Amino acid sequence: TVDYNLIDKMGQEGDYDMLISNIVTANTGDPIWFLANYWHTNNNGSNPQNGSGYSNPQVDQLLDAAETEFDPAKRRDYA
Repeated sequence: TVDYNLIDKMGQEGDYDMLISNIVTANTGDPIWFLANYWHTNNNGSNPQNGSGYSNPQVDQLLDAAETEFDPAKRRDYA
């Protein structure tokens, strides 16, 4: 077992060869919460959870749109 604080730090810093996380939508039940946390571009430290360094302007645009949409059915369409 690895201490959560250590594994979180390693993930945020990209200090790993492979990282498996079990954090999904438990906090909110909202898939956008998970998707934005792990896949939205980390601009100037704005998203430290994206330790993979993944960056895609189209994905960012869809995630931004989903986060500002209040209709649950429309939000699911973005996910």
